[in-house]
Amino acid sequence: MPDVKISISDPGAKGTKSLALKVKLSEKLKPAQGEKEGRVLSVAEVNPETVKQLDLAGFISLEAKDQQNKKIKVHLAVQASQEVPKEEIWVNEVVMEKLGGIENVNAFRTKSFQLSIDQTKLGKLIGVKIGDEVDGSIVGLPGLKLKLAGGSDVAGFPMRFDVMGPVKRKVLLSGPPGYRPEKTGMRKRKLVRGNVVSNELSQLNMVLVR
Repeated sequence: MPDVKISISDPGAKGTKSLALKVKLSEKLKPAQGEKEGRVLSVAEVNPETVKQLDLAGFISLEAKDQQNKKIKVHLAVQASQEVPKEEIWVNEVVMEKLGGIENVNAFRTKSFQLSIDQTKLGKLIGVKIGDEVDGSIVGLPGLKLKLAGGSDVAGFPMRFDVMGPVKRKVLLSGPPGYRPEKTGMRKRKLVRGNVVSNELSQLNMVLVR
């Protein structure tokens, strides 16, 4: 069975500022199992002052451009350390590889990122309803609370908060998710998923709860 994508957004990240940082390889930051496959976020270390300046909520994004002017973006879990100079961020070899060896990056509070979980972990979310809060450890983020905001199945049919249960049903819609009318007042019967997680879903959307 294919992995399930978990998209996590941080509503508090809107309008936050950025800092120019220098990326340094740290020998003490070892890659975790599943990191290369996107099942676990890489961990970076920054100075506590950087955490404060960027108002980080546990995650940081790094953005750079390669020699072809192509944008590279990496999302990381962040830990504060007094050892790290204010103008630097320390990462492991996996992150350095993703950045293509680029050292100068723009860093900012992460607005959203995606993880993959296998079907066995999805089982722990079966029965969760849109609006429910779950422990982040289910998706490899211990110590955090996440709220289910929606999702979709492999065919792209979205979950609807107003369709009860783990069902697939045709309902009359006047707006998203599931239908975007061309004109105001238009309605159409569309196939959607219910508001409860089932094992037929391929993507879940979650919101970070502080």
